[in-house]
Amino acid sequence: MNICNYIMKKPSIFFFLLCITLHGFSQGELSSRTGFYTEELSPMPEPVSNNAAIGTEVDGYIFYYSFGGIDSTKTYSGIHNKCWKYNDYEDVWTALPPMPDSLGRIAAGVSVIDTIAYVIGGYHVFEDGQELSFDDVFRFDLKNDVWLENGTPIPVKIDDHVQVVYKDSLIYVVTGWSGSGFSGTNVANVQIYNPANDTWSVGTPVPNTNQYKAFGASGIIVEDTIYYFGGAKISGFNFLPANELRKGSINLEDPSIIDWSVMTTDHTAYRSLAWPLNEFTPGAPEDFIHWIGGSANTYNYDGIAYDGSGGVPARDSSLIYGRFQNAFEAFIGCGGWPEGIIDRMDLRTFIGYSNREYIIIAGGMEADQQVTGKTTKIFQTFCSSIDDTPSNLSLRVYPSPSAGNVYWVNTFQTPVTWVIYNMLGTPVLRMQTEGSGTQSAHMNNKAPGLYTLCGYDNSGLQIISTTFVIN
Repeated sequence: MNICNYIMKKPSIFFFLLCITLHGFSQGELSSRTGFYTEELSPMPEPVSNNAAIGTEVDGYIFYYSFGGIDSTKTYSGIHNKCWKYNDYEDVWTALPPMPDSLGRIAAGVSVIDTIAYVIGGYHVFEDGQELSFDDVFRFDLKNDVWLENGTPIPVKIDDHVQVVYKDSLIYVVTGWSGSGFSGTNVANVQIYNPANDTWSVGTPVPNTNQYKAFGASGIIVEDTIYYFGGAKISGFNFLPANELRKGSINLEDPSIIDWSVMTTDHTAYRSLAWPLNEFTPGAPEDFIHWIGGSANTYNYDGIAYDGSGGVPARDSSLIYGRFQNAFEAFIGCGGWPEGIIDRMDLRTFIGYSNREYIIIAGGMEADQQVTGKTTKIFQTFCSSIDDTPSNLSLRVYPSPSAGNVYWVNTFQTPVTWVIYNMLGTPVLRMQTEGSGTQSAHMNNKAPGLYTLCGYDNSGLQIISTTFVIN
């Protein structure tokens, strides 16, 4: 008899815990190979590219935010200050107040600390082709959907930079482009913002070489190390695609001290997304960093190559860096990336949630530099050791812990009955699905603790289970 089936008929704490144990054992038999599956969500209100985007949890719900960008005209006049947010539970986009900027901007960065979004830098293009980098720090209250008083301006105006958060307290702005009029350059500056006291400090700059200085690179902080890859580097009068991965080890006693190093690869990536993933233990420090989307060549804001070769195509592959192997690896997945998912470029940060088990890509440029409003959710899964198809044993509930609603992806095409049990083995919620897709459950009024989600087929046989936490 399947233990989880027994729970369904006669719950008890003993069998509840045994079910969890057996479920964990079955997952341990899976290989570490990774696959991805996707879901198309409601499109954005209008196509947008080079927008600053991010996701976070607010009052138990997951929201995603888009700030500024360029519309489908891909002209200077299409650069705007429009903002939107997406409700992951309701699958709905709504308009937000525009950024407090009459010009509009592209290539800004955005980070969230607590419930405040910090939109930093970016640039505007004028009719005569001149450009202007910004020093603004816009602060947006995510709980009340209002703009607050601006933060202290960043000392060195910046756009197309790497913007990452350290220990939920400091925002690092690394390299990027700084310019005015027809002149500008990549800078080596590392500028550190402390939202708690609204001050900027100077971090150890990246080495003043074109191996490190770049615009259009993307990165992430994992534990105490900054990783950023690709972008555009200056070579004479050209902007070449960068093939360097730069690493900055942050001093634990003084976070302004950073030890920089670099390694070169056979790959390039311009305006791609950095997605850290752990393929073994959810919640532990990430083992791998995936750079997805972007392009292999560099281009201007309209998608046309700087080198005069014409329109730049979005790349159709992903780059994977193993932190512990200190090497890039070939992508070994369950059938590879779904067609049409990673061939999107002109992406600023990703609209990802903090558990990092999925991301949402909203907007960007697709084939032929077409600006899109598509909203696509990409999930990580595992492969079974038997075949190369995504294994349903990789079911995960997110966010966990959660203060309210929880979500999971059902990959079964056949009917499934879902039951959530509390720590006593008592069912607290029951629902049925008829096909695949994202599912959700209201847990706002449930007691804090460990819960188990079990799925059953039409015969009552348990076919999948996982655990999650309500706090």
